[in-house]
Amino acid sequence: MSESRPIRIVEPYAHTRHVKIPTSFQGVPLIDFLSERYPYRSRAYWAERVQAGDVRIEGSDVSHPKDVLKRASAVTFFTQRVVEPTVPDEVRIVGEGEGWVAVEKPAPMPVHPGGRYFKNTCLAITEELLGQKIYPVHRLDAVTSGLVIFATDDRMASTMTQALSEGRVEKEYRAHVFGRVEDDEQIIDQPIRRKSGFVFESVPLEVTAQEVADTEPTIESSKSKGRGNLKQAQTLIRVLERGQDSSLVQCIPLTGRTHQIRLHCQAMGHPILEDPIYGPDGDASGKTLQNGAIRLQHAAMRWPTLGISLRLDPPSGWKV
Repeated sequence: MSESRPIRIVEPYAHTRHVKIPTSFQGVPLIDFLSERYPYRSRAYWAERVQAGDVRIEGSDVSHPKDVLKRASAVTFFTQRVVEPTVPDEVRIVGEGEGWVAVEKPAPMPVHPGGRYFKNTCLAITEELLGQKIYPVHRLDAVTSGLVIFATDDRMASTMTQALSEGRVEKEYRAHVFGRVEDDEQIIDQPIRRKSGFVFESVPLEVTAQEVADTEPTIESSKSKGRGNLKQAQTLIRVLERGQDSSLVQCIPLTGRTHQIRLHCQAMGHPILEDPIYGPDGDASGKTLQNGAIRLQHAAMRWPTLGISLRLDPPSGWKV
């Protein structure tokens, strides 16, 4: 029998949302942008909202769902009654220092407000625990559990953000993946781009080379067939434990791209178990909601310049 978990519930509330429109959506019908950005709502829902006047576009005269976005910078819409999905009520503080606090985030739970979540986020819950404003400095997928560090003042937020951007922070993940991984150690070197909505894809280097053949000879300048440009991505993967049908691996990201660990495990041929998008039976259409935890844990972080070193124990239920 599975162990029950405490859950967090917030009362429904009214909310006005303000969302920037990426340049890749310029020239795209409003209904397509809304449907791709918020796939958990139907096209009929968004059409009704636009026609009711609940959706407003800055810098554009769009008034119909099929009108094309031109020179639009942001979309604003009002929701009378937001009902957020529940999340595990299991955020716990695992470390504190001058200007920072570290928590263990359960999954599924987003770090930042967005999508269907505003109050059931790791940021909002940690602020409640501390009774003060905090500042997010790095990301973690909602479906991934593990370490999240927040700054508790704006000075430290700036220091931490700079350290991350300069590659002076060491991260380590643990993943429970499908199949028996034979290579003790390997580096997955595949650039990543947004495919559509919340779905990304990694692209083999030989495909990348073909795509940039007629453009500037750099990955960053390559022309995307998806919604974003290719960005260099590398992950070092080491086997921790092997079974017949699954393996535990250590993943060290050498770059920091969205969904990098998930995509590179998939590219290795051993996708992460229970991943609804990139897993063994994943659906990369962008229509599948990510309502559960996957077998991926942000296990350790080291900030040498700040003297921070944190590590979590492996999840007890991961057995190969």
